[in-house]
Amino acid sequence: MSSRIALLDMDGTVADYASQMLHDLKALASPDEPELTRENMWNMGDWLEHRMWVIKKQPGWWLNLPRYKPGFEILEVLLSVGFKVMVLTKGPSHTTAAWTEKVEWCHKNLPKSVKTVITEDAKDIVFGRVFVDDYVPFMEPWLKRRPRGLGIMPLDSGNGDFNHARVVHYDGTNIERVRSQVQRAYDRKDGEMI
Repeated sequence: MSSRIALLDMDGTVADYASQMLHDLKALASPDEPELTRENMWNMGDWLEHRMWVIKKQPGWWLNLPRYKPGFEILEVLLSVGFKVMVLTKGPSHTTAAWTEKVEWCHKNLPKSVKTVITEDAKDIVFGRVFVDDYVPFMEPWLKRRPRGLGIMPLDSGNGDFNHARVVHYDGTNIERVRSQVQRAYDRKDGEMI
C-alpha cells in the first residue's frame, strides 16, 4: 500500500493562481497597456513577469489564493479510490515566505490527511503512481522518469495541445474517465504497466 501515492500540484491545480494573478495584474495596469487575459498574460514580456514577482512577494498573497474547483474534484477522486495524497509544489526561490504560506494554504484548505512537499528542484524526483499538474514542463519529465505513472492535467490554455498516452486532461465533464484511470493506477501491481 505504501506505493499508492498520488502527487497533487498546488498552483493552477487546487489553488486558482491564474485567476488571482490576472485580477491583481489588472488592478495595476495603466490605460495604455494591452488587455490581459488568462491566455496572454504568460507571454507579455519581462516587464509583466517582474510585476508578477512584485505581486507574489506581497505578504498573504499565496495564503489567500482561491480554491480551484477542478483540482478539488480530482482530489475527491484520488481520496475516494484510496490513494495517499501529497501536495507537491515548487517553492519560489525569490520569496521564501511563499513556502510557509503554501503550507499554510494547504493546512487551511485541504483534508488533514493530505501532506505537503515543497521542492526547489524538479518535481520528477518525487515518486508517485499518479501526478496531477497543469504545467507541461513539470509533467513531461515526471512521465519520462515514471514509465508506469499516470498523469492528470486540469485542462487550460497552456496544456490543451499536450498529448501523451498516460495523461488524462480533466475538462470538468469527464470525471468518470479520470476516476476509471485513477482506479486502474491504484489497482495495478507494483512493476505492472497501467
